[in-house]
Amino acid sequence: MSKIITEFINSTKKSLVRSLALTVAATSAVTLLSATSTNAQGGPLQGRIISLYECTENYGVLKGHRLAVAKVYDDRSGREPSTLVIYSTHPSHGLDRPEFLEMAKDSRDNRKYLDFYWSEQKGSNVCGVSRPERYHFLRNMRYSR
Repeated sequence: MSKIITEFINSTKKSLVRSLALTVAATSAVTLLSATSTNAQGGPLQGRIISLYECTENYGVLKGHRLAVAKVYDDRSGREPSTLVIYSTHPSHGLDRPEFLEMAKDSRDNRKYLDFYWSEQKGSNVCGVSRPERYHFLRNMRYSR
């Protein structure tokens, strides 16, 4: 009888050790994925520019910086337009890329589709665009194939 109890105890110990190892591995994976996703890019959002607002901000921390906000629409899917900051001279945005403005104007004027990738960073009330109240900053953009 004591042999059966000893085997049961050893088996239980092994199970607990395996469970603990799996729990630690799962927690590490979730932590890693969470850290990675904070800087991850969303997308691609495929669509064309339906409106483009360019401005020089007059207030706040962005005062004096040029920005451009685009409404992106994919009429193939029929979803609501998305709003993205596609150009900014503010250094922390990393969007001082005039080629993005040219691509956006080309998309708007010639109905060309683009792929948009955005960051998790959000802005609000830029260039007087307050709806939606929060929107993403572009990270990359290219012509759709």
